[in-house]
Amino acid sequence: MSASSLWRRGSRLLQPSRSSFFATGAKFVTAGPAKERERPSYLSAEIERMKKAYEKYNETPPKPFKLKRNGDLELLLTRRKGPEDIQVRCELFFHPRGGPPDELYPEELDGGEEVVEQRVVVNITMTITKGGGPQALEMNVDCDRQGYAVNHIIYRDNKDAKNDDEYFPAFWRIGPNLRSEFHNFLEKRGLDDSFACWVHDQMDDKAFRVRLRQLERINAFVENRN
Repeated sequence: MSASSLWRRGSRLLQPSRSSFFATGAKFVTAGPAKERERPSYLSAEIERMKKAYEKYNETPPKPFKLKRNGDLELLLTRRKGPEDIQVRCELFFHPRGGPPDELYPEELDGGEEVVEQRVVVNITMTITKGGGPQALEMNVDCDRQGYAVNHIIYRDNKDAKNDDEYFPAFWRIGPNLRSEFHNFLEKRGLDDSFACWVHDQMDDKAFRVRLRQLERINAFVENRN
């Protein structure tokens, strides 16, 4: 299965259905003063649709990574490579930072309806230490299913000492050969195409479950008439 098909499979679960609360809620609001007890439960229908569409992904990361923390919208993984201790922190974003969300695009659904779908981007921070010392190399990248875009690379005398006013050299200013060398550096430490697809599967799953949980809580609050 190609990377693009994997992306389509995951992102489809995040779309509202044609009969969903989000797709038809506005029509209901403007339909007139119908009695509340007679209104159809679009929210309940959306929750049921999502539950039926849910597909559980394999949580086991590509070897030799080990999953250390599995949060609501984040992952923490570790591995070793020779003398290097490598920590990889992954966080979910719905469009790349540093500018307007140009990645928003309409997608035509069956029946001619259109929805605006956000492009899911995973922000990854790789921290590398050696021999238990405090010195560290930190690389921050944005990842989609097609690859990685490096945001910054920085050396720290102490991996835990971070300042709010830190200066990160603009990575895009370096030449293409050096940029390619850094991408090879990442790939040798496990940030390859396989990892990109796996981490996006996990984040699709997390975003789906968070959205479902919120809708269930909203529905429970709305249905509580006391």
